[in-house]
Amino acid sequence: MDTDAGTDARTGTEAGTGTEAGPGTDAGTDTGAGTDTAAGVRMARRIADGAGVARALGLGHVDEQTAAGRWLALDFGVRRWGRPERLPTLAPQPPGGDDPGDHPLPGAGLALALCHPEGRVREAALERVAAGREELLPLVVIRCADWARPVRERARALLPGLLAELPPADVLALVPVALRVGRRERGDWARELFLTVLGTLPGQDPARRLRASTDLATRRLGARLTVARGSLPAAELAALAAAARDVVVQRLYADATLAALPEAAGRSGVRDPAPAGAPDAIAPLLAARPAEVRAAGVTALRRAGRPDLAPPYLLDRSPLVRACARWVLRQYGTDPRPLYRDLCTGPAAEVPRRAPVGLGECRTPGTGTRDADAAVLTALLAHPDGLVRADAVTGLRLLGRARPETLLPLIDDPSPAVVRETTRALLPFDDRLPDAWLRERLDPAGPDHRRRAAARLLSARYGDADPWAAGGLADEWWELSTEGSAGATPVPADRPAAGPTPPPAPQPESGQRRPPWWRILLPWERSTNA
Repeated sequence: MDTDAGTDARTGTEAGTGTEAGPGTDAGTDTGAGTDTAAGVRMARRIADGAGVARALGLGHVDEQTAAGRWLALDFGVRRWGRPERLPTLAPQPPGGDDPGDHPLPGAGLALALCHPEGRVREAALERVAAGREELLPLVVIRCADWARPVRERARALLPGLLAELPPADVLALVPVALRVGRRERGDWARELFLTVLGTLPGQDPARRLRASTDLATRRLGARLTVARGSLPAAELAALAAAARDVVVQRLYADATLAALPEAAGRSGVRDPAPAGAPDAIAPLLAARPAEVRAAGVTALRRAGRPDLAPPYLLDRSPLVRACARWVLRQYGTDPRPLYRDLCTGPAAEVPRRAPVGLGECRTPGTGTRDADAAVLTALLAHPDGLVRADAVTGLRLLGRARPETLLPLIDDPSPAVVRETTRALLPFDDRLPDAWLRERLDPAGPDHRRRAAARLLSARYGDADPWAAGGLADEWWELSTEGSAGATPVPADRPAAGPTPPPAPQPESGQRRPPWWRILLPWERSTNA
């Protein structure tokens, strides 16, 4: 008899040992399907106590994603239950023997037998699966990836005929289980079978049902089938892209929308103000919340010959969308840099958010041009709006014109956004910053965002060294290193007020020392351009 991975082909146990297949086989691992062993054991116990399969798994009030996970959890939990005496025992019928139907097994017992640790029992249970047992077909799908060859081959011979007798809706309900089984080492066969069957289902478009599934992998499969068939117009694909919340599905629909749009301008760069059907397809993309979908919509403006719709997206909150808007304008001979300069040099009250960032992102070649742009951005460092000042700092950094002598005073800015961006811009110049000036900003009486900025700049200079120990500032080090940390140890009342603090002893659990003082203050940084 053929064997797989050193296991007995029929029993699924290691040859000559009588023990269950160990790590490295599907029997002893989770297989990455997100199964819950403890939940599977509880479900197996309920079935053995007499509960119906659907009731034990709680299938009546869960979605498709949860239901698929519970079937795999049951398969895994039966083998990990450790109570083989409570599981049904079956034996394969010899050739010419009684029909398995002459020895029926209740559905609950058959479900446990299909998950039995003993390969011969699983194979015998498959022989007793017939029409009318549709509720157990998820376990037949799982057995198609069984680690024991005879069990696997028997399930694969049985499943196509069972699927042929099911209505299309029941076949589609099995797809989430098949996709999870497909992640297993021998699960490709089941996944490919369902892909083939989905292409032959009569009477309905299976992709529509799959797109509405609560299971993520199933929705992605529905999106791929929809795009592959090419049956939807560009406007409907754009609406699906805008409504999707999964980035993979967004990309699939957005790319399909771009491919389905008519080529109005081509590579000629000639505007076509009203190409047929283009606005209906592009509008949902431009109004979508996900940045990648908006970027696809802006990119589609070039294909549609509508660069006049791109300027508002020069100020989009997403750098990707802004870059696409600049690209579309350049394709039609419009330089976005003067547009940004006009926005940055207008009345102070009218300077919009992200206009300084966009000017820095242009990075127009030429030293003189960049110096002129840097002068515009430097003037905005005194803007009354803190968010505009922060964008100006970001623009200078992107332009390559950030200078310590210009930006260092902004560490004292009252806006945390300005201080965050200034700190990021000054990090490459940490060795040129005044050490004493930064230490003064660590005063606990000062604002938290200023203290954190100074701590980060000092950490960039000193690395893993501890500047406080050498300076004899033990009290300040203690307060700064424990401030804001969960469960921080309070300062003992009798601790010396000065003098270096001895290094703490390694913790028994990890053997690691407490991190340097500045590491406590690093997680605060957040991007202001998202």
